[in-house]
Amino acid sequence: MLWHTNHLYTIRPHWGHILTLITNIITNFTTRAKLAGFLAALMVLALACTTADGQLVQGILQDVDTANGEITIVTMDGKTITLTISTDTAVDTQGEVSSVDTLEPGAAVEVRMSGDGERTTKLSARQAKIEGNVIAIEGSQITIQDDEGREGNVVVIVGENTRIELEEDLPGSLADIKIGAKIEAKFDPETNVAFKIELDQEKDEIEGWTDKVEGNQVTIRTEDGRFLTVTVGENTRIELEEDLPGSLADIKVGAKIEAKFDPVTNVAFKIELDQEKDEIEGWTDKVEGNQVTIRTEDGRFLTVTIGENTRIELEEDLPGSLADIKIGAKIEAKFDPETNVAFEIELDQEKDEIEGWTDKVEGNQVTIRTEDGRFLTVTVGENTRIELNDDSMGTLSDIVKGVKIEADFDPISLTAFKIALEGD
Repeated sequence: MLWHTNHLYTIRPHWGHILTLITNIITNFTTRAKLAGFLAALMVLALACTTADGQLVQGILQDVDTANGEITIVTMDGKTITLTISTDTAVDTQGEVSSVDTLEPGAAVEVRMSGDGERTTKLSARQAKIEGNVIAIEGSQITIQDDEGREGNVVVIVGENTRIELEEDLPGSLADIKIGAKIEAKFDPETNVAFKIELDQEKDEIEGWTDKVEGNQVTIRTEDGRFLTVTVGENTRIELEEDLPGSLADIKVGAKIEAKFDPVTNVAFKIELDQEKDEIEGWTDKVEGNQVTIRTEDGRFLTVTIGENTRIELEEDLPGSLADIKIGAKIEAKFDPETNVAFEIELDQEKDEIEGWTDKVEGNQVTIRTEDGRFLTVTVGENTRIELNDDSMGTLSDIVKGVKIEADFDPISLTAFKIALEGD
């Protein structure tokens, strides 16, 4: 295999040339025994070039989905294809064996498929990696001194598609890269254009209570009486309870707080608010606007507010909305005891199950035939989770007549929470 800028070339036999070669050789064989031996050897060669090698696919890597075991490639003729790949598939990156999750979109790749075309047996990628310190920056070119001294100095180029990551996986830009910074770059070894650059920024932490908020400056008081002011920048990640995203407006004086920040600039990478929370469990008694009143088992009532950051979960951990909260529904809420704004609401919806085979699909209505000859029609809603037999996510179009199926559904509305396809 030959690598060339923006293209991959593979040396492969041309069958027209092989047939010509066969004709010429046959005319020179003087005995049937020699001819038979030659033809047997030729059959072995043919099998080696087809069944053993499998199909080669070449192109540019677009996406790596390790959760579903898939990679997406744009081939040299412009087609987009998705291929299955296992986590233990051998991956060759410039002569080094690595794993699938080390690959970065943008790399030129060559994939060898199994003989049946269903599995990826080998993958080669034009991707190199360097770790070290930045010693020079000229325009979009960054010179990195290799930590281990194996490669010497390497110059990588920041292109329009280069992904730059700061601490806490925050997105960065070329302006964030400073001389002396510790850096890891994955790049194309022929063009030196970087696919991804990660900055290993120095960071410090502080934990305490919010003492003051002025503009984008937050002063934190620690347990031992120290004070530190950090800056909330445009890339600062603020997290509320239940890992919900927050904003500067959510940081109140007196709130328990933890910040990770740059010790040189005091700009915060991440701020976590340890908000006080309470819980209530019962049944929905009333819904007025964004106010939900809950009645507990012992007859108490509490009204919580559904805010823009409130997480509502249905059955099967599906995301829901205020419209899903019905009077009489079993409900559990986690909320701020001062404001009564809910962080999270879980609906314990009644559900039933049915298992059988798809009898009919009309629009978003799926009729299921059970083993004992009963029929039931369920509705596929916008929040219905459809799972294929390999645990990957499916769509309504995957539900066809005759397929074995299992559905969890609301016994009142017959809307399906989840539909699992179990194959033929």
